[in-house]
Amino acid sequence: MALNTVGAILYFFTRQPRFMAARMLKFLSAMVSHRVMVTIEQSEVLQDLLSKDQLGFGCLDTWLLLKLTDGKVHVAEASNYSSSGMFDPFLNDYNRVILRIIRFPMVILPPLVDSADSTPLGYVSQRFFSKTIPIYAVIADQQSALYGSGGWRRGDVKSYLGIHRGLQTPINDDTACCGFLGFRPDTTKAHMVRAILESIAFRVYQIFETMRDEVHILDKPRIRICGGVAANDFICETIATLTDSEIHRMKDGGFVASRGAALLAGYAQGLWDQSELEYMIDVDHCFFPSEENSSEVRKAYELWLKAVQRCSRFYDP
Repeated sequence: MALNTVGAILYFFTRQPRFMAARMLKFLSAMVSHRVMVTIEQSEVLQDLLSKDQLGFGCLDTWLLLKLTDGKVHVAEASNYSSSGMFDPFLNDYNRVILRIIRFPMVILPPLVDSADSTPLGYVSQRFFSKTIPIYAVIADQQSALYGSGGWRRGDVKSYLGIHRGLQTPINDDTACCGFLGFRPDTTKAHMVRAILESIAFRVYQIFETMRDEVHILDKPRIRICGGVAANDFICETIATLTDSEIHRMKDGGFVASRGAALLAGYAQGLWDQSELEYMIDVDHCFFPSEENSSEVRKAYELWLKAVQRCSRFYDP
């Protein structure tokens, strides 16, 4: 793709991460921009609204703000657009170059704003709670969880162990298949279960290593984990051994994101300061690297990488 070539050339001369991202960009069918365009193309009603400048698009936060403010606020919080394929994290704005290339109707997009700014994003209509309430935070799920786990120091890492699918960063292969490889006569159900749990830890470590290479995170950052899968001690212990770092599992892992949004909103309004926030973060358990199992775990990881290669590019694009 011409965009990748131009990005590669610009990155070679400037070494700016933004151009490196352009060099690696791939258009995927899962991108929100493509799905919105197809939806509009297949709907005469939406096409008519677009022609009359009466069509708008946004994330869930856009709809919530619009309803809570009785239609007075039509904006989108930047973090909610960060994984949409339409956002440029280096400029904290829409990726207007990409959107122009694919001819996306940018007129339907709301202005981007940030949570916890100096002014409220809007005010909840008085008809809901008998008084107006300022809205300071409508931050996205994982960005909120990062804040809710105390990840406000440079180099802090927060990993969410919930549900996921596919082989994304750094493989980015949406044609890969899943599979069990290496069956032997003595393979048991326990081996299969262990393989599944290990694969989750291996994917986390693979992404961690990509971050280390591209973002240059600290050698041994503070890593905190939340999500339903984080309740599994074996996965947390394996990640700690692979990363050679302490892993802090958050208390009430399923509510860390909600806590983060509340803490950020309170901080923006001055209800508490940074020093008080430290005492509002609850860690359930700490996991430490195992020197005894390190070589065995890393050997299993290398074997898993071979299995990933066998499963890559399995389906037709």
